[in-house]
Amino acid sequence: MNKKQFLILFLIFFAVASFFGFYIQDSINVFFTWILVGTWIIFSVIFIRKIREKQEFNSPHNTPFFLFGPLAIGFFYSFWSYFTGFLGWNLLENYGMLLHLSPWTLFFGLPYLLYGLYIIRSCFKKFNVVYLIKNRSVGARNFGTFYIIMILFGLLFYLLFNNSIMNFFSIIVVPINQYSISYSLTLWIIGVTSIYFIIRHSILGRRRSIPEITSDYIVRRRNRIESISNPTTRTTRSSQSISSSRPRPRRQPTRSSRTTTRRKPKASKPSSSAAKRKAAVRSATFEKLKPKAGILSLEDFKCIFCFKLPSSPSDDGRGIILCPKCRHPAHADEFKEWLQSSKLCSRCDAPIPLQFRQNPKIIPINQYVKIIEEFKRRK
Repeated sequence: MNKKQFLILFLIFFAVASFFGFYIQDSINVFFTWILVGTWIIFSVIFIRKIREKQEFNSPHNTPFFLFGPLAIGFFYSFWSYFTGFLGWNLLENYGMLLHLSPWTLFFGLPYLLYGLYIIRSCFKKFNVVYLIKNRSVGARNFGTFYIIMILFGLLFYLLFNNSIMNFFSIIVVPINQYSISYSLTLWIIGVTSIYFIIRHSILGRRRSIPEITSDYIVRRRNRIESISNPTTRTTRSSQSISSSRPRPRRQPTRSSRTTTRRKPKASKPSSSAAKRKAAVRSATFEKLKPKAGILSLEDFKCIFCFKLPSSPSDDGRGIILCPKCRHPAHADEFKEWLQSSKLCSRCDAPIPLQFRQNPKIIPINQYVKIIEEFKRRK
């Protein structure tokens, strides 16, 4: 769904909210409740779409949307159960419990609260880093500890200033629930689970270590690189193909009695404007194909898999593919082999678009070798 479709969906729920809130029941609580239902559906559509994107690229859910969005939605919709125009009755009232859990909270708030707890647990058990602003990352364990402390302070604030919060919202909407917010079952679930996480994972838990690469993978990768980079295999294959091919007789040139003398054309010196135009094209090509780096060095031109500079004639016929995000080079065969197991760039971890994966642009080795020589000349 695009922005236009989201806007149409919101306007539909606004019309429904106006109809039920002002015409049928004449209740401001019902009006805002229908508005929140539409907002919840729009957020759920965006949430499911982002989940599918992460699954497609096999990426972790360590971005700001998953860290803050679901938990904020869960908290707010659980709190709105004290003002909702429908589905606000207490499911635990007949069991003699003082706790409160309404169908509104069970359907709209609790799923996102549980997902938020799963994300907090992943900060200790699954993630190494989390991204807060674009590409700025922090340690997942430290962030999880800080996040839980902020949640506990927020819950404590709810308990201490319960009456003030209710009086503030009573200016616009009227509470329809006789239960105090301190009896909310979801509040106690979040509070007890947060305390368990900070004791079990933050205080008593061990720091996660980066998983080691197995020796089998290293051996297979080394053999693959050696088979590609060893030029003797190519020379033997080429010599075998030449020897197996049948030699063709050469045609003897026929001599003619008449001899013609050809004049040698005088080599004209290129004009200064043509030389400048050629240099401009070369500079534009260099800027287009060079890797993106703060301080560009010769190491940036090496293949991101075999860590060797592309060279000719040893790499002739292989080609170079550049990452569409960071433009770091990789041999075409190794790049395609990498795409079979991952859809992210091995250098910058950026997702590679589907169109580029299906039809990557391959740069000839000779052309990229000239780019490297141009960098050496400028350096």
